[in-house]
Amino acid sequence: MAEKDISEKLLSVLTGDHRFEESADEFPEKGVEMCEVLDVIENKGRLQGLEEGRIEGKIEILYDTFHYSPQMIADQLHIPIGTVQDIIANLPPSDKYSE
Repeated sequence: MAEKDISEKLLSVLTGDHRFEESADEFPEKGVEMCEVLDVIENKGRLQGLEEGRIEGKIEILYDTFHYSPQMIADQLHIPIGTVQDIIANLPPSDKYSE
């Protein structure tokens, strides 16, 4: 077993996070630093967070501005209705009707 494989498995076992092993295919060359692997994992998380933020923003606009129902939003964005309902439940209160 290569030293890189051992390091990835050890980090996975110690942290309970198997992304170390999952990212191994992205670094087939020898001598890759673990910080490089962590950077890739971190960047994937950032991209996922940005995408989730975009979806939440779309849902908020469709719900608050255009008064779409949760089902209409789910159909429009091709995402599960439960996801839409969870996001709507966590939206900040709209102050546009507070006058």
